[in-house]
Amino acid sequence: PGPCDPEDLIDGIIFAANYLGSTQLLSDKTPSKNVRMMQAQEAVSRIKAPEGESQPMTEVDLFISTQRIKVLNADTQETMMDHPLRTISYIADIGNIVVLMARRRMPRSNSQDNVEASHPSQDGKRQYKMICHVFESEDAQLIAQSIGQAFSVAYQEFLRANGINPEDLSQKEYSDLLNTQDMYNDDLIHFSKSENCKD
Repeated sequence: PGPCDPEDLIDGIIFAANYLGSTQLLSDKTPSKNVRMMQAQEAVSRIKAPEGESQPMTEVDLFISTQRIKVLNADTQETMMDHPLRTISYIADIGNIVVLMARRRMPRSNSQDNVEASHPSQDGKRQYKMICHVFESEDAQLIAQSIGQAFSVAYQEFLRANGINPEDLSQKEYSDLLNTQDMYNDDLIHFSKSENCKD
């Protein structure tokens, strides 16, 4: 369920937005929902100009599909960012602001641990580099819902491609499968099945 026709998400839909900027954060691999929200607010506070000051921004087209999220300059149609959907780990709407968080891609090595940029933190846990993009749009909530729905549709397509009918799965089997799929990390549960949020 979501605001879009699933077919449209497979082709891709476009929202108009203003791009305010990006910042980088270090994060645990699977932080709780509350921590994610704090990270989103931290990104906004770093990027958003204080009340009364002019906010530098670029008009963009936000392209959302079951494959990727792309940000195009609205005037030149040049691609400013292009994230495969599976690298997106969190999306938040805060009023008319949308925060999109993606894991930084690192050169793949043989060891699975090194696939993403990571640094050990003081308590020995690995910290992952997240890039946070901040946008402003009247449709902030709709954009966040559409990205969540793109995950659901992508996952159902993925199941069908593997010969599984998503309707045949019980809620538990669906989340178990989500947990075991490498291609779709644990974060996906946050989007497609909100009642399963792991706090």
